[in-house]
Amino acid sequence: MEIEYLTRLAKNPKKYPDYPEYNFQDNKPISMEEILDLELKFNQGRPFPKALRELLYLAGKQCYCLLFNMLDDDGEMPEQRYQEFVQRQTRIELKRYNVHIDRPFYVIDSRDGTSVRMVYLDEGDDPMVYFVEIHKEPSSIFQPRNKTLTQLINHVLYHTDRVPYDVDVERKKQQKQKKSISSVGKFYQSLKNIFK
Repeated sequence: MEIEYLTRLAKNPKKYPDYPEYNFQDNKPISMEEILDLELKFNQGRPFPKALRELLYLAGKQCYCLLFNMLDDDGEMPEQRYQEFVQRQTRIELKRYNVHIDRPFYVIDSRDGTSVRMVYLDEGDDPMVYFVEIHKEPSSIFQPRNKTLTQLINHVLYHTDRVPYDVDVERKKQQKQKKSISSVGKFYQSLKNIFK
């Protein structure tokens, strides 16, 4: 697939490229076959917006720019057909809370099934992202993020730290120690210079 919108995500498939021990957080794609199946099930066989197709193709199974942490009943993330699982679970929650969405939509991110980020599938190739809190009053359900899907992913990429937190803390600690050792050394050197 030619990547037209999510070029920065395509160029940055690894969250921590210099730390291979953290590769479990890297983006994981889904196949074009699975994307076509999702289009059949959730968009009446019509192609998804191009930016959404690219997101799924590059990181449909796991994307470090998004939470993707919907769990099944056992508290485990299902390995197979993850995207289908998220779509179905969200629709179950919508029904449970009597929330009706008349337009075709796709959930791009989910936190516990009741707080989701979604796009409408009829807004062109780079749709706006909406935040939906399913369990809230209907008047406060839809909160546009004022970002297209591409803008959201690029924003997160721009603000993603490329050094793992624990490595960064250790590095800062070592820098602080070096600085304090250096300061003590300079102090003793200045004393030597005074008493020459």
